[in-house]
Amino acid sequence: MSPPSQGRTTPSGFSLTELLIASTIALVVMGAVAQLFSLFSRTLTESQAIVDIGGRMRTTALQLRHDLAGVTVPVRPGISPESNTGYFELIEGPRHDSDAPHGSSDLEADSDDVLLFTTRSPGRPFVGQYGVEKIESSVAEVAWFCRQATSQPVNGTTLYNLHRRQLLVLGYVGRPPFSSAGANSMTGSLPTVDYDLSLRSENGMLVPNTLGDLTKRENRFRHVAGTFP
Repeated sequence: MSPPSQGRTTPSGFSLTELLIASTIALVVMGAVAQLFSLFSRTLTESQAIVDIGGRMRTTALQLRHDLAGVTVPVRPGISPESNTGYFELIEGPRHDSDAPHGSSDLEADSDDVLLFTTRSPGRPFVGQYGVEKIESSVAEVAWFCRQATSQPVNGTTLYNLHRRQLLVLGYVGRPPFSSAGANSMTGSLPTVDYDLSLRSENGMLVPNTLGDLTKRENRFRHVAGTFP
């Protein structure tokens, strides 16, 4: 008697429809994960930008407080050049906050004010550029002002950068080109980006300023005949 025949087994697998459904689900999951990573990345970038801006604002505020703490002159009118104490000047530009439309976030209305003064560092001296060299002085002429950051508004808002210009006050420089032939002046002009010196023009010559010289408004940073261009 022959043994009973064993039943045949058919290999199991996925149908084409099942594969398409699984692929679709996988693509949906991958898309959701990609969007989630994109959201996390964007949030992280925005958080880093906020932290960076906050750090810059704290550094700027600290620098301004440090500058103001060392103002060399009593903040009151009637200071004579003989006092040799420098100056403090706040230039209120023609634009005001009230010039901006109501509810506007545009900063252009009151961005033309300028703060200038002489300050003394109680600790480390101010450091400036002198050609390829570095120079130091305990006293500097400091200017705080704004310049437009972009040629076109960003999302309807005109952006500005806050600048700080530091010019060292050295009544006598003692090195070329000012010390040539024993003089404390020079003819021609200096590239201001390479020379952080407080200078005035006198009879066609460039002469380093003292605190007494800076008491006169026409000798100050970017002043010409008593105006601020």
